[in-house]
Amino acid sequence: MPERKLNIRNNPYDVRDNEWVASRFNVISRGEDGTLIIYNSFTGAMGGIPNEKEKEALYILRKGYVGEPKGIAKDLVLGGMLVKKGTNEFRRAELLKRGLYRSDYLHLIIMPTEECNFRCTYCYETFPRGRMEAEVIEGVKNLISSRIQGIRNLAISWFGGEPLMEPDIIKEITDSFLPSIKKYNINYKSI
Repeated sequence: MPERKLNIRNNPYDVRDNEWVASRFNVISRGEDGTLIIYNSFTGAMGGIPNEKEKEALYILRKGYVGEPKGIAKDLVLGGMLVKKGTNEFRRAELLKRGLYRSDYLHLIIMPTEECNFRCTYCYETFPRGRMEAEVIEGVKNLISSRIQGIRNLAISWFGGEPLMEPDIIKEITDSFLPSIKKYNINYKSI
């Protein structure tokens, strides 16, 4: 009887199933203070690597990682800087691109105001405009109304300044389309 070989790739305990490599979308740079900074343009994640972890992080990004991610390797996986070996990142990017151009999906970023009461030190805004003008509010409502029957998904990102400084604008725009969301069974999310 011929000897049968075990297909090790199907073994759930095979560490090769937990091989990680650097994402092709990583950009590595240094901050003004010399801190190593890693940015992943696919996930949008960015992080500074503590000095004591820099050599380990760079080694992992060059050589890969085998096993269940722990420590800095886990952080790199969570940020998308490390991906499973064999991941087709070009395919993932293509699928993301297709999703952006879907005709059944509408995503709007709406600024009810450019005013902000936080004044974060990293912000570069000059806050020239206050409240969104009535014509713009009507325009947003008309746009949503004209597209609502042809979409399956609606996402609105309230942005600003601080959008909650103008809650009446958020309420007016939202109230204008909520009945249609229910009527046409549209998936809706707001952030």
